[in-house]
Amino acid sequence: MAKSVQERFWQKVVVQEADLCWEWFGALNSAGYGHLVHRGQTVDAHRMSYWLQNGDIPENILVLHSCDNKKCVNPAHLYLGTQHDNMIDFHERKLNHNGKLSKDNVVAIMHLCAKGDLSQIRIGRLFSIGQSQVSAIWLRKRYKCFTVGYATAYPEIEKFRKTGEPSVSIRSV
Repeated sequence: MAKSVQERFWQKVVVQEADLCWEWFGALNSAGYGHLVHRGQTVDAHRMSYWLQNGDIPENILVLHSCDNKKCVNPAHLYLGTQHDNMIDFHERKLNHNGKLSKDNVVAIMHLCAKGDLSQIRIGRLFSIGQSQVSAIWLRKRYKCFTVGYATAYPEIEKFRKTGEPSVSIRSV
């Protein structure tokens, strides 16, 4: 007797606690996402998981991961969105264009520069980037999308960044 799609699907998943990622250990595509064949068509594993849990997925809608784990099929980590939503999510949460720094990293670099306890060279080493990139972040020549709102949230740092007035200290090297 043939196994149901649910049986075939879940036998290739490591189910853990509800808040953890449930990783797919079946076939992966070239981008690292799980996939399986259902009714003669290749289907992404995370889409199948969402479908099994929630039903039909509207046309031209993606199933997105809240966990950034391409192998995760935990329905609690999946949500519907558009390609635009996916790109915004990618830039807000994950990486810049060359895959080095997250938004949290950029904000941390801004804080470390403003604090002044470490040189830009040392800060760069912490994040595996060069001093020139640290400087470009500090001067908002790079990663501008990650520092939107920074001036409002940290006005004393922004004042120092613009004027050099010593309300906050910083060493450039």
